[in-house]
Amino acid sequence: MSKTLHGNIDLVIGGTTYQLRPTLAAVRAIEARFGGLRGAAETLRQVSVDGAALIIAAGANLTEKQTEGLAEAVWQEGVANMTLQLKDYLGALYNPRGWRAGKGAADGVSAVEAGSYVDRLYAVSTGWLGWSPQVAWHTSLPELFLAMDAKIEWARMTSPFPSSTQSSPQSKPKPTTVAQKLRMALTGKGST
Repeated sequence: MSKTLHGNIDLVIGGTTYQLRPTLAAVRAIEARFGGLRGAAETLRQVSVDGAALIIAAGANLTEKQTEGLAEAVWQEGVANMTLQLKDYLGALYNPRGWRAGKGAADGVSAVEAGSYVDRLYAVSTGWLGWSPQVAWHTSLPELFLAMDAKIEWARMTSPFPSSTQSSPQSKPKPTTVAQKLRMALTGKGST
């Protein structure tokens, strides 16, 4: 269970609420332990119980005594259930001014909405496109959109059902999508 407000995340683990705040002290503690925020993100990608506990301890500014049993509580609660919230917290550490620096709530896009959007893109790449999580994790948005366009175009071309978008074999269609232009450039078929 979590609640995000201006980069702050309240994470409930075993009945205890940990308030994760994006502070420079948290960044330094995480960088010291993981070699940087990217190392912490990689630890979350691996769904590490100890890694999640260390990020929570740094974000909540817990003392060593307060962290006793935290890894056990994280494991009992289910580390997979909290990795998305911790990923959002790391995102706040990467950019403490908000998802779009300097624009704030005027854009109408919150960090939670942006995180949900990224999660949906990840689900599309690992599910519908069939990519491994590692490939999906390291793919840029333009590459993902290009692959989605290509998959849609492939489905249209191989469909046994005629559609209004399919042309007769005699005509050479002009490419309209990036995927079509790329395919024609690589295969040398059609005009660009």
